[in-house]
Amino acid sequence: MKKVNNRGWKSLLKQFSLEEECFVVTDPEINLSIIENDLPINKFRGEHYFRVNAVETHLGVRVERGRKNLIIHKSLLNKLGEIQCYPFQYSDIKVYKEKAKEYRTEKRQEYNQIVEERMNNNPAYAKAVEKNRKREAWIDKTKEENLDKSTPAERFLYKNALKRYGKRVKAQHEITINGHIYFLDFYIKSMRVAIEVDGGYHCSIEQSAKDRERDANLASVGIKTIRIKNEQVYSKPCRDELIAALEKRKHFNRDTADKSIDTLFIGLDD
Repeated sequence: MKKVNNRGWKSLLKQFSLEEECFVVTDPEINLSIIENDLPINKFRGEHYFRVNAVETHLGVRVERGRKNLIIHKSLLNKLGEIQCYPFQYSDIKVYKEKAKEYRTEKRQEYNQIVEERMNNNPAYAKAVEKNRKREAWIDKTKEENLDKSTPAERFLYKNALKRYGKRVKAQHEITINGHIYFLDFYIKSMRVAIEVDGGYHCSIEQSAKDRERDANLASVGIKTIRIKNEQVYSKPCRDELIAALEKRKHFNRDTADKSIDTLFIGLDD
């Protein structure tokens, strides 16, 4: 099976000559179960078909939610019978992107209008909205400050260990649990894991107690914390131990994945 990514989809489309061999299916009543057995939904297999509205995963294009637009190889048209479709063209991608932009803008305007009307009619709601906006502004400002003040150890760890996981790694990710706002040094949502780079002050009794409370709160929502000390970041065996722990959680939905929520301390035996 060949995978489509955001960087290489153009070359892959040309390789399979989709303009000549494929069709865009727009029929809202299409029965996908007919071809599900051979080619599972949301997958790209060979040169047959894949979802158009799986944007980031496949083409990098978006259509309106709820529509079952597919790009399908002509060899499968007979299985689907009489359906609404038209030949695929590369220009479709630009059209889909423009549609997506218009759709998001329209929905955002509708939402903002509803919020403003409710704020005008309900002082309590207006107060709550203003409070939430101030909170979000504070979170954004704190994130920027934390990113600007990132330590050399954090930057080194990302470059030499975490960069391989690409955009899945979020630096200074904010999460709220039981009214507490936490900023995680690194967070990988697909693995449900937080990575903390601990400086010397984490060795104090007071800070250690706060760290244990923080880790317990994260564990309560299913997030595992992995802690590595500043000096351990520059040790290849410690970085390898961290990568090995992440690899065990790489396919989190599989039965073989590590789903423990206990805090892992890298290099504990050192």
